[in-house]
Amino acid sequence: MFDSRRMCVAWGLALLVAVAPRYAAADDDDALTLEKLNRTIEQNPRQPDAYLYRGLIWQERGELERAIADFGAAIRLAPKSADGYAHRGIAWQELGKLENAVSDFGAAIKLDPGDDGTYVLRGIAWNLRKGYDEAQRDFDAAIRINPRNAAAYAYRGSVRQKRGDLEQALRDCNAAIRLDPQSAEAYVARGMIWNSRGEHDKALRDYDTAVKLDPRNAEALTNRGIVRQKRGELDLALADYNAALELKPSAAGTLALRGQIKQARHETSQALRDYDAALKLEPENAESRLQRGILRHSQGKVDLAIKDWSEAIRLDPKNAAAYSQRAAARGMKKDFGGALQDCTAALRINPQLGSVWHLQGWILATCPEAAHRNGERAVKSAQRACELSEWKDALAVETLAAAHAESGDFAAAVRFQKKAIEIIGKDKVNSPDARSRLALYEARKPFRDDS
Repeated sequence: MFDSRRMCVAWGLALLVAVAPRYAAADDDDALTLEKLNRTIEQNPRQPDAYLYRGLIWQERGELERAIADFGAAIRLAPKSADGYAHRGIAWQELGKLENAVSDFGAAIKLDPGDDGTYVLRGIAWNLRKGYDEAQRDFDAAIRINPRNAAAYAYRGSVRQKRGDLEQALRDCNAAIRLDPQSAEAYVARGMIWNSRGEHDKALRDYDTAVKLDPRNAEALTNRGIVRQKRGELDLALADYNAALELKPSAAGTLALRGQIKQARHETSQALRDYDAALKLEPENAESRLQRGILRHSQGKVDLAIKDWSEAIRLDPKNAAAYSQRAAARGMKKDFGGALQDCTAALRINPQLGSVWHLQGWILATCPEAAHRNGERAVKSAQRACELSEWKDALAVETLAAAHAESGDFAAAVRFQKKAIEIIGKDKVNSPDARSRLALYEARKPFRDDS
């Protein structure tokens, strides 16, 4: 979460300063300036600078369609000027029309290939489109043109962090901070790298610095909230998310993060409102789908939860958590074949998911439908679940006992069931079901989960 709009708006200040003296009202009142510009354009509709300046005012007001129209007029009047293309590209980017933004920035670069700022702008657009190779090439070009462009280093660091090149990313962000120690964005970018490396204390320090430099930096607040959430500081995280949303109410990612906090605090209706709002803004966000599905499942709305997880998987086929959650829900609905398919998919993506090995082993060992039972596979799955839990999870050990019973090795089943009961006893949990299953195995009978 790195605020590219700040770079875009800052880039426009040079043009604003250049043309403002001709059109600005004496008291810098935007409304009066706009009135003066309207009169100027009416009297002489062939002044490209007037359209550019009016477009900037529309853009600052958030009236982006009007801004785009004025920048388009400036381009028609001065087709050899890069400014109109660059500023229209910024407006397209703010509207989320990233393909149009890349095209306009490209046109600006063709007209003025020596402007490092436009390369940074196009790199930002590529970054938002997840075109990380193209983004890095543009940031490289900006740095070649101007080795003191701190923003180019910071954004290149952000791209390298996303690509997993954390050492190079850290070097870039350090360079950005050396060049511009007052850049809140550079500290945000470096904080993201520390966070990726699991160095949460360092990340927190950088986000604190960013907030001190710019208390209205919503990205710094959101990212600080993420670190605080990881540290279990839920009240502080919630305060950061609330502050960020006051500044950027339409930040879908922050809404979803706040929803997680509300969910953890059992404020279910508020959490659902945040997830719904996030998905209204970004319906293609797989993580928000995943989290809303978890919430719906906790409410007993299993079919709606499965629908959310299925959509999360469609949006992100590598989302192991969505497969894992859907597997458990399908098992509850006695769709054992679907549950096993989801277990396989989740483990193909992330073979370290002990809970999924456990679920897979349990279905293979205890399914009431013989077609889905397989004692040999069940033993292997349960064994892996036990290993991943370092043999401390009683349920995983119970699954291994059930798997051995399904395989016909009742001596092993009894041995592991007793071990599970021993773990349960250490946890001071009374489990009559565990003892009844032990009696079954001692009677050389497998367990069938008909619940």
